[in-house]
Amino acid sequence: MSALILAGTGTALALIYQQPEKVVSDAIMNLMSARAVQSKTTITSNWKVDGGESGTFTIKRLTFDSRASMQSLADENAEVEFTWDGKDYTTKGAAYVADSGDIYFKLSGIKEILSKLASKYTGNPSLPQKAQDDLDKIDGKWAKYTLQEMKADAPDAAKTYSCLIDAYKRIDRDKAATEEIKKLYLAHPFIKLSGTTKSKDGLNGYEITIDKAKASDFSTAMKTTAYFKAVDACNPSTEALSSASGVDQAMTVDSMPDLGPTVTLWVDPWSHTLRRVDAATVVKGAQQDGKDLSLTMVSDLTYDQSVVSTPPRDTMTAKEWVTSFSDFVQDVEPSVVSGSMSITAKANTTTAQTNANMVIKKAEVYYALEGEYPATIADFAKNTDSRLDDPSFTVVSTPPSNKSTIQYVCCGTDAGKVVYYDETKMAPVTRSLSMGGC
Repeated sequence: MSALILAGTGTALALIYQQPEKVVSDAIMNLMSARAVQSKTTITSNWKVDGGESGTFTIKRLTFDSRASMQSLADENAEVEFTWDGKDYTTKGAAYVADSGDIYFKLSGIKEILSKLASKYTGNPSLPQKAQDDLDKIDGKWAKYTLQEMKADAPDAAKTYSCLIDAYKRIDRDKAATEEIKKLYLAHPFIKLSGTTKSKDGLNGYEITIDKAKASDFSTAMKTTAYFKAVDACNPSTEALSSASGVDQAMTVDSMPDLGPTVTLWVDPWSHTLRRVDAATVVKGAQQDGKDLSLTMVSDLTYDQSVVSTPPRDTMTAKEWVTSFSDFVQDVEPSVVSGSMSITAKANTTTAQTNANMVIKKAEVYYALEGEYPATIADFAKNTDSRLDDPSFTVVSTPPSNKSTIQYVCCGTDAGKVVYYDETKMAPVTRSLSMGGC
């Protein structure tokens, strides 16, 4: 009998332990308590952008890799994969914030992209060698911006930044502060379950939504916590505080997103550890061409306190990085300006040609109706079909000087010409009427 009672008690406890609400709540609590969390998030999309002269872009995939450790405040890597005019490109970014507050950053794959962008505006397939050398100095190279440099460049910003770092490190190591936030969540559990439990790869999946009212209550209560007060002490400005803490902006009734049933938390059923978050959504008609925008996200989490991250060793100063980039802009700017002028000239010439064709068409209509070409510009108005009623340009009797002036000359009843200004050649171009020119 005792064995039966013990078995029944164990079964009941197991059932309670595996209740979806408890599993998800435990997962949130364990996430808050974790000393180190690493995540890899992949976002895929069909986002297509028509950049006009810059070309057509399709954002295919964004990947974010966060390697939190006990040695750094942040160790982030990002990668963007996109198609530009039918060719695939990949660019990467990385940032590392040391425990001291020093900031390291790196951009990779930018030389090819900036070279193509510049060539779009210069009309040249390759950059000047000096500009290429400038990009070689920074592409894939680490730069370092120290806290001391920040204090010299922007004392007020450095003061706030230092305070926030100290507050973060102090609170992050304060178990009581973490427990305070955990208790607040248990009092205002704003993550709700929806749908049925799923199973995949040894994990249980729980679809969730957000209870906006409870999220708002949680946000309000957060303002009484040691975490919030520590941030508040760094900068009492409400606007700055909201930006720094994220509490007001992230968890108010109006700003919380409608997650719906497409967000799923994947939890280890035995340890109640959150291992994955995935989401999918389709935004109707959100693309430039009116088509639907689809987005999917998968974020895998690990909790490895043994992960060791160290600051990059071979670095340049942030000032050196900025100087090299500024040199690149200066080296390529004359070509870009020239190229932009060329593009504008081509566009204006095309407009002038279109306007000239319209005048020729009207003159030919007049000839069909009257048996002769208009003797004067005013004669075009004698017939409705030959009237010059386009306000975007003016027909004149003198040589044209821009896209908005078209010269008309009658050389007799069966002859005439139309002249437009070609900005690419910086000269007028004459077109004869069909019956004869002059």
